[in-house]
Amino acid sequence: MKLSLKVAQGVHEGKLIPVPVAQFLIGREESCQLRPASPAVSKRHCAIQVRSDKVYVRDIGSTNGTFINDQQITQEVEVQHGDRLKIGPLEFVIQIEKSATAKPAAKLSPSEQAVTPKPAVAETLAEKPKSSPSHEEESEQLAAMLLGTDDGPPEPITADKIPAGTTVFELPAIGQEGAKEQPKPKDPNEGNTSNAAAAILKKYMQRPRST
Repeated sequence: MKLSLKVAQGVHEGKLIPVPVAQFLIGREESCQLRPASPAVSKRHCAIQVRSDKVYVRDIGSTNGTFINDQQITQEVEVQHGDRLKIGPLEFVIQIEKSATAKPAAKLSPSEQAVTPKPAVAETLAEKPKSSPSHEEESEQLAAMLLGTDDGPPEPITADKIPAGTTVFELPAIGQEGAKEQPKPKDPNEGNTSNAAAAILKKYMQRPRST
């Protein structure tokens, strides 16, 4: 619970004075938590007490009296949020902010307490979202991009990147696995060998046959 006094009039109208202790004394005495500089306020004028989440105001034999909603009190009185407290020439509005209490969880019926069947494996796999890149993978991708080492398409070879003294025919074709092999020249002796074989066969066929 949060308790405070809101100044209702004067130059400090609207100012909130917190009440942080269980017994808050108001008066001109040094032991009081709030000490108004007015002769109409007694040394120990009144006390604000907090017990069991309730707020009470009690007059401590003051000379000019303590008033709640324009009614002078002679004994301890419980006050509510918005009540007006008057002490001599001073007037306050009591501000009480009670903390929200957590509601107890609703009890489940026997049917609701039954074990909920687990979804099929196929449904579980289908609903499982694709895993996003890990932190390390993202760091590596970022580092590759900053360093210019990403796996992009190969840079084309331009004329200014060809080494001096190199002909175009010595460079591999771009986008191909390798340069095509040049056809091998024919052996000049290959034709001579064929002619010699034909001459031998001709002589064999023209030899005289025995009767």
